[in-house]
Amino acid sequence: MVGRLPLRLGVAIIFFFSFLLFISGWILQQRSLGALQAAMSQPVPTPYVVASSKHRPKPPFQLIDQTNNIPVLRSKKNLKAAHFQFVQKKEDVCHSLMVLAELARLGTEADRILLYPESWIGSEEGTWSRLLKAAEKRFEVRVRAVGGLGGEAPGGGGPSLLHAFAETKYDRILYLEPLGLPLRNLDHLLYGTLTAPIIGTRSYWLPQAVKKLGPLSGQVLLLTPSTRLFNQVKKVQLENPEDDPVSVINDLFSSRSLILPQHPYATNVFEFRAVDHSKYTLNDWDPVKVSEESYYVSFMDESAPMPWFTWPQAVTDKVRPKVPDNAMVWKALYDRWARVRMNVCGLDLEYLRQN
Repeated sequence: MVGRLPLRLGVAIIFFFSFLLFISGWILQQRSLGALQAAMSQPVPTPYVVASSKHRPKPPFQLIDQTNNIPVLRSKKNLKAAHFQFVQKKEDVCHSLMVLAELARLGTEADRILLYPESWIGSEEGTWSRLLKAAEKRFEVRVRAVGGLGGEAPGGGGPSLLHAFAETKYDRILYLEPLGLPLRNLDHLLYGTLTAPIIGTRSYWLPQAVKKLGPLSGQVLLLTPSTRLFNQVKKVQLENPEDDPVSVINDLFSSRSLILPQHPYATNVFEFRAVDHSKYTLNDWDPVKVSEESYYVSFMDESAPMPWFTWPQAVTDKVRPKVPDNAMVWKALYDRWARVRMNVCGLDLEYLRQN
């Protein structure tokens, strides 16, 4: 009997503490259930929505012509757009292909068109023909041979910038001067709200830009194709064969064109060597920020060799920007051009011969 008392006492103690744990768990469960029921009994709040948000269009916007009360742009789903390039010389095929290839890499949803002279058909193949084949097969570019505006007359046997107006299967065409590189996706221009026969940037660096804000530069041009406009520009070009296509466009459309801000849409590489940047941008000059925000950079620089050359150190020292931050970004842009040339065309830089 004496041996059984500790055993019974131990069982009683275990039972007592188990009962306490059960009661504690039951109490906590009832409290949680009560809180949950109280929360569920509250009315469901209405989500906060700005009153005008349902009327606020999302890109691509559809603006209304206030005069005629008609939409000025269809939705992106029904809008057909393309990036346009043309070549007149075999050595220029690489430059145009670099532009189109970079646009593809940047994720454009628009078609890419490359026109070349039909007189090349049947001629001796070379780098140009290899690149045209690569354009179709590797980069999915729509490559097409065309005749000139004036048939096969001297100087009229190849494609022109004005051929972009003849691409009437598209609602919008965007042209980038091929001696440059797109740095960011430009589809918002192709599928955006701006409407005019011509939209582009101005030649702010020219002397007449001071008095007349300058003509359209031809670096970045967004145009609306139409048979009527094509016949119009073709007529003017054939009557004035010495005028370049950009001059024809300026004569016909400059007064009713829309102007894109120079920054961020068209950055000139020579701007990094400039001292005064007020014509390029009214904001404070920050070379790194300018490079990061730019959509396109042009390598046209009368004071420097073309970008497809590798420069002797003496030439580099002469044309390199004096400010270290400017020089860093300037060099990075040229390095990028050389890298794209190799990746797209398989061509290294050429040696610059000095007289």
